[in-house]
Amino acid sequence: MNKKIILSKTIVFVCIVGFITLFKTIFGAENALIGVTSITALLMFLERDLTIAPWKNTMKLIGLNLFIGCTATLASTNMWIAIPVNFMAIFILGHSLLYNLKKPMYLPFILQYLFILASPVPAEKLPMRLLALIVGAVTIMGMQLLTNKGKLTKTGNKLLERACTSLTQKAISIKEDKGYECIDKEINRTLHEFRRLLYDKRENDFYLTEEGMIKLNLSVSLQKISYLLDKMSYTGVQQEVIDDLMKYLDKLKDCLNDTAYVKQLKQVLQQLFNKYEDKQLKDTTSLEILNHLGFLENNFKALETLKEEHYNSVKKLEDIPNEYKKSIILNGAINRNSIKFSYAMRLAIGITLAGFITDFFNLSEGRWIMFTVLSLIVPIYELSKQKVKDRLFATVVGGIIVTLLFGVFQDLTIRTMILMLAGYIGSYLAAYRYSTICVTVSAIGAVALMGNTQVFTINRIIFVALGALIASLLNKFVFPFRIDDHNKQLKKMYKETIAEMFKAVYEVAQGRECKHRIKNLLIIASLIEEQLRLNNQIVVDETVEKLEKARCLLLTNIYELYIWISENKIKEVDIQHILEDIKTISNADKQDILPVIEGIQKHMDRVKGINDKVILGIMLNILQEEAI
Repeated sequence: MNKKIILSKTIVFVCIVGFITLFKTIFGAENALIGVTSITALLMFLERDLTIAPWKNTMKLIGLNLFIGCTATLASTNMWIAIPVNFMAIFILGHSLLYNLKKPMYLPFILQYLFILASPVPAEKLPMRLLALIVGAVTIMGMQLLTNKGKLTKTGNKLLERACTSLTQKAISIKEDKGYECIDKEINRTLHEFRRLLYDKRENDFYLTEEGMIKLNLSVSLQKISYLLDKMSYTGVQQEVIDDLMKYLDKLKDCLNDTAYVKQLKQVLQQLFNKYEDKQLKDTTSLEILNHLGFLENNFKALETLKEEHYNSVKKLEDIPNEYKKSIILNGAINRNSIKFSYAMRLAIGITLAGFITDFFNLSEGRWIMFTVLSLIVPIYELSKQKVKDRLFATVVGGIIVTLLFGVFQDLTIRTMILMLAGYIGSYLAAYRYSTICVTVSAIGAVALMGNTQVFTINRIIFVALGALIASLLNKFVFPFRIDDHNKQLKKMYKETIAEMFKAVYEVAQGRECKHRIKNLLIIASLIEEQLRLNNQIVVDETVEKLEKARCLLLTNIYELYIWISENKIKEVDIQHILEDIKTISNADKQDILPVIEGIQKHMDRVKGINDKVILGIMLNILQEEAI
């Protein structure tokens, strides 16, 4: 661990403590925990760019926090009213803040709900609590504007630059006849991360910014070049092409840092075209790489023309398709087989039951049952078993540590410093088992500063064990959702996405514009691939491993086909052949591919335009990859 990491984590920790202290000073000790959940949500949301619609997103966060404050306050008034209110509120929060293709955001908000539920305030202090919730929401958005404005440019450029560096390393590995499997994984991870940025930076969850539209094209070309390198060896003319590619990639990195270098990039590209035209280059793989280098240069030129002040502008040239329009929460909840419904139901039942036990037996620290249920009810069943073991282990170990330390140190100031140190050490621990030890020390210590540590430790262990039992039973028997179920749904979604991409290609060949739709589909498909890869780290599915690279290449080819058709007007005489072939390949099964290939090859002999022949050639690439 280097000094830079230690310094950054220390600064973050000091800022967190400072924020919570300031929040407590302004809004009172009874609202201090709202400051805790606000800073937690703030840090989680930094991974996501909300600046495309700051006013709209601020109103959403304020509405969400006020919903939490009002429902939790209502539930705290009566044990029997709490049953339907808790169930409804937790279901809505769990369902709406768990996403199919993004990291979930439910934790700080449901935690906030539980804090308010467990620490009600009298009616005269309710306005201050609601104000604290509003300020918490505004703070989240304020930090977004400070840190994430221009994130696609700054972070996105770094990711594309990293992809260029990895491509150069891959070319060097081919040159030196070394393996490059790890480099391939790094390229795909980097480009998936870049597309996740684009996914967040969409207006109305559909319209990409002008910068996003262009840079998605850059990411596609870089990915296609990576696949083309797989077909190359450092011999003959391909040796020269690989060497020239590495030089070109260095120029690309210069352009990412400053678009003024685009003119130099154009000169380098023109020299390459002249060089290989003189050599009468016929190697198809090398020609495809040169074509993509030209495509990269065209997009950098478009970026230079756009100017930075117009990067966030959005051109709404098409209506949002119905499938992209957000439905109300309950419409999505009707699907009992979805991961969102499964998780929301289990969590709502678990917290409602834990809350009822706490109220019915008047347990002063019963909130620990609810916090444990929240922690251990997880969307995927396979993740829950180890997490329960880790939680119980951490609770026992943390309880022993705080009992021993508080037994030795009786002074209130020293005990407070121990709690702060536990929180600081926890910021360095990524593993749930060990970070939860620090959380346990802080939790028991906070309530035992002036009391009997042993009693609080025993209570904590009992309540955590009860919460773990409730969570384990619900995860296993109530709407259980396993990794295999998730993979099946993702594969189905992936197949439907590919079918929609073919539809978009067919429509653009007919003259209908659907730029935003095809780009959304490509980004969504990339996120599905990434989720399948993450699932495969939990439970290995060989079909996913085999699917990954072939599907990536298929997506890239379909997108490339769309670009060729949209940017190169099809000759009227060739339109019918091309439309017929697009429709055929979109419906082709593996056993039908060879006859389709033969049909397209016949059409290639009949079409008149050079660009039209290229379009049919890309279709052949798609089919040939499918046939393997």
